[in-house]
Amino acid sequence: MANAFRRAGAEAGIIRGLPGARGLTGLVIPGVGSFSTVPKIAAALGGKKGIASLRMPVLCICLGMQALFCSSEESKGTAGLGILGGKVKKLGGNARLPQLGWNRVSQTKTGTGDPLFQGVKNNEHFYFANSFAAFPSSQKCVLGATEYGQMFASAVRAGNFWGVQFHPEKSGKAGQQIIRNFMAICSRRTAAVPSIDMIGGRAVRLKQGRQGTEEYYGNPLALAKKYEKAGFPLLHIVDLDAAFGGKSQLVLLRKISSQCRGIQIQWAGGIRNARSARAAFSAGAYRVVFGTAVARCPKLVRQSVLEFGPERVWASLDFAGKPPMLMIGGWKQGTAIGLQQAVELAKSCNIGGLIVSSVDADGMGGGPCLPLIAKARKLTLLPLVLAGGMRNPADAKAALANGADSAIIGRALYNEKTKIGEWACLQKE
Repeated sequence: MANAFRRAGAEAGIIRGLPGARGLTGLVIPGVGSFSTVPKIAAALGGKKGIASLRMPVLCICLGMQALFCSSEESKGTAGLGILGGKVKKLGGNARLPQLGWNRVSQTKTGTGDPLFQGVKNNEHFYFANSFAAFPSSQKCVLGATEYGQMFASAVRAGNFWGVQFHPEKSGKAGQQIIRNFMAICSRRTAAVPSIDMIGGRAVRLKQGRQGTEEYYGNPLALAKKYEKAGFPLLHIVDLDAAFGGKSQLVLLRKISSQCRGIQIQWAGGIRNARSARAAFSAGAYRVVFGTAVARCPKLVRQSVLEFGPERVWASLDFAGKPPMLMIGGWKQGTAIGLQQAVELAKSCNIGGLIVSSVDADGMGGGPCLPLIAKARKLTLLPLVLAGGMRNPADAKAALANGADSAIIGRALYNEKTKIGEWACLQKE
């Protein structure tokens, strides 16, 4: 299996246990053997806590796919990983067992749109070697089905976990396409980052950050699931309650992170000390974003960077006026700090990246402030994200051309004026 990924151009290594592993962008769990070995797989992943904390894409093959389920007739009394509901049963009918050879995979409607099957024809042949097969309790997770004695699920997905009963490494060109698709999923870094602003547990957009201009757009969890399904690897969430000095929405963060395991959450709003950063990480955030603290107490930001690492601690610099001056306290308080001084302050905190926001452009539908990101790019080599005013992919491309590494998209995705796929496939050239 490792050689198949290496032939496709991946840097693939073999590990015996996940705890302590670093620098992985994806994980493959192959399997040739009995369901009785599933507890060893669970132990290698760090048990229930380790499995629950996995955010990278995971491809489970053959026995690896069967391990995703709760139990199997092959080894009664052995618990599966329980990531998917349902059972693994011995194939019925008059077919000879084991199934050894080529068979078709009929893609479901969900499978046709899934990134794992991009470029793979429906009813394509793949190589199988199995006597047992998975029968999920819900068909929503099924990407593909195969008939051998009876119909069974041959490809499934649960968040960041994909499972295939066939062996892609033995399946010719179609199998190679599956491998390349999974590599693309692992390396995917879309230049568009969807954003959800929250007030009182609802998704909202404000105009220039002013309270009293709220427009509500429904359930944040439903939106997060939608963005995860579209293939976005990162979601920017702003807790406006905490930003405005109210109660933090960590309960909702915990719910989103537990139900949307295929998307990483960048959490902003009210992160002003190490304690609030720890609370956000504990609730499932992948990254926290400091704002006001960068200007008021950069020492606290530096402490969090030391504790959690620069990749997981970023800063947001929000500007308004001409010339642009830094805004703090949920965009309510102006400062005498200009762009250059603000960027130098953020860099002194050793953060991993910067979000640069135009308060004047935010929520106004007039397009992004391109000069702002262009000037910021001249001041730093850190990863830069531009927020505010994105109307369509053309705006985002213009931001990239002016120095941004990615762009945050809010209202444009809420309103669905452009197809979500146009944003999800946006890459920096």
